[in-house]
Amino acid sequence: MKVGVTALRYLSRFFGICALVVGVVSGLVEVLLAGFVCVDSCPQADTIFPWYLSSALMNLLLPTAALLVMAYLAFAGYCLATAQARRLLAPTVTLALGAAVSVGAIVWYAHLFVTMIPVDNDGFLIDGSAQTWTAGLGQITAGLTLVWAGLLTYLQWSPDGKRQQIRPNATPSEE
Repeated sequence: MKVGVTALRYLSRFFGICALVVGVVSGLVEVLLAGFVCVDSCPQADTIFPWYLSSALMNLLLPTAALLVMAYLAFAGYCLATAQARRLLAPTVTLALGAAVSVGAIVWYAHLFVTMIPVDNDGFLIDGSAQTWTAGLGQITAGLTLVWAGLLTYLQWSPDGKRQQIRPNATPSEE
């Protein structure tokens, strides 16, 4: 039992760090690939908006969110196994608020894209502005996941920073 509980704690930390790395790397890759938005010609703003919004949410945030949920579930198992249910409150709030703020920020930025990006007379995107918007999307994603995954991973570490030993039949105040 002791080994399994300790494994849950380290597994939650591993998934949290993986989510942090995946989120930041996917955001930076989006920044690097921003130059390829308009290869031959830019598409119309009306057609690219739904595709980019779903692409941003699915390709950039979904892998990070899936890893964070796995980290949270492993940490929840650890907290419940060691009778530290109160310690689970802050990561729960962080996971829920982080998801809401992340999705809200990307939807807001996509709405800003539709209303503010310049288009030519035919409704097609202008080359430089579409690339700037895509690079901004990558920066927002990297920043959001850095804060969201970093905070959730930080909250999973022990409060005093010391390594805790799990003792059988110990009350939560003794740990």
